[in-house]
Formats: sequence, structure tokens, C-alpha cells
Amino acid sequence: MTQKPLSFFLTITVIGITLALPAILYVILNNFQNITNNWNNKPTISIYLPTTITAENTQQLIQQLKEQPNVTAVNYISPEEGLNDFKKFSEFSDVLPLIKTNPLPPVISVTFAHFDPNAMSSQKLLHYLNHSSLVDQVSIDTEWVQKMEYSLSIAKRVILTLALLLCVGVILIMSNTIRLITQAHQHEIAILKFVGATPSYIRRPFLYHGCCFGVLGGLLAWLLVIMVTAFIAPPLLKLVESYHETISLYGSSFIIGGSILIASALLSLTGAWLALQQYLSETL
Repeated sequence: MTQKPLSFFLTITVIGITLALPAILYVILNNFQNITNNWNNKPTISIYLPTTITAENTQQLIQQLKEQPNVTAVNYISPEEGLNDFKKFSEFSDVLPLIKTNPLPPVISVTFAHFDPNAMSSQKLLHYLNHSSLVDQVSIDTEWVQKMEYSLSIAKRVILTLALLLCVGVILIMSNTIRLITQAHQHEIAILKFVGATPSYIRRPFLYHGCCFGVLGGLLAWLLVIMVTAFIAPPLLKLVESYHETISLYGSSFIIGGSILIASALLSLTGAWLALQQYLSETL
């Protein structure tokens, strides 16, 4: 390692980047999974009201909704509150002062303990809302969350497949690296064989080399995960806040870091062991 530091650092860099890619994708995917799970655990419907509705009719509708079964919360969002939220999270907030009147309608958000659109009680409620003169439109917010969950399920399988392929790549990289190291030390190995050294004794220092490569590559991969997570955190948190939710990114957690280090060390040891087995079987 000390004789060819450039090759040493290049190998560590390749291992780090190779392991960081699936780890970063996994962290991003899991954070989005937590968001959708939180949304799915709080099924809601959004009721858009006419802009001409009176305060008395609004309160009457809110009271009717509170009396429905399985309703846990009823929140009224005035046009002014909706416009303020739009200003906070929209890239078109600069042009809003040019609009003389507020185009946003009042909205009632109804949260349920559980909500099945196909259930009889849900069908009655939706039928009443869709035909009520106090309601312009009804949106079931859980439908798109389910579609996102299907998309995340596909993404999870793609990331798993990519991770397996990249793990094989790390094994091959380390196998080739250790093979080159053994070729550079073939005279020392020949002397050890001549004095009666066992294969396990000859194999041991090269396995240490492989473990060292793996641990350092894993540390680099963890550092890359932390850096990328910190880079994407601000826009991701803004996206979550736009849906009135909170989330804690955990890309820098010790569980993630420890998993990367263990995986990197085991993969590197596997690659080193395979290379040594082949070399020793050819020379013994």
C-alpha cells in the first residue's frame, strides 16, 4: 500500500462510490416511504367550497362533518390561509401581488381514523358531498398516495437489484486488487512456501489488506451519503412542509454507517479470499 499510494487511494475511492450509490438511493427512498406511510395512516378528503359560501353555511357543514363516524379532525382552510401557504411554497409567489382578487376557494380538510371509499358509509358521505350545493368539489387525498406507494415499491426493487450488482462489482474489484498485490509479492510468497508456511499463514496479511480496503472504502461511502443527504435536505424538507408534515432525515445515522462499514468489509474480504484461493490453488 505504501509503495503505490495512488493505486491504493483509487481502489478506496472506487469502493466508496460503488457502495455510496445504492446507500444514497436507499436513504432517499426510505425517507419518502416514511412520508407516504405517515400520509396513508391519516386518510383525508379535501372539500372545496364555493367562494360565495357564507360563514354560517360553512360552520353548518363543518359541524355535520364532525358528527360523521371515524372522523378524527376537521380543519378549515380559508382562502387567505391557502394563499399564504401558496406564497411560501410556490415558485410563482412573485406574480401573486399582480392578481387583484384571491382565486383560491375555502377548503375543509377531513381526517379519518380509517377511510374505505368502497364502504357503504363512505359512499353515502361522498354522495351527499358531491350533490350538496355547499360543495364545489371533493378530492380523496389517499388515492395518489397509494399510487406513490406502488411507484416506491418498484423503485425499491430496482435499488435492490442495483445494490446486488454493485456488491458483485465490489467483490470483483477487490479480487482483482488482491490478485495484483499477490503478483507483486510472488517472490516473498515463494520464500514463505519454501520454509514451510501454511496457506492460511500466507493468506492472512492479504486478507488484512482486503479488510483495510473495505473499511476505508466504507468510511468514504458513509461520508458521501452524509454529504448528499445534507445537499438534498433543504428542498426535500420544503416539499414535506408544503404538505404540512415533518420528517427527520437519517442519512448520517450510525445504523446506516455501521451497515455500510460491515457490508464493505465483508464484500472486500470475500473478494480477497476468492483471489487468494485461486492464486494458491495455481501455485501450490
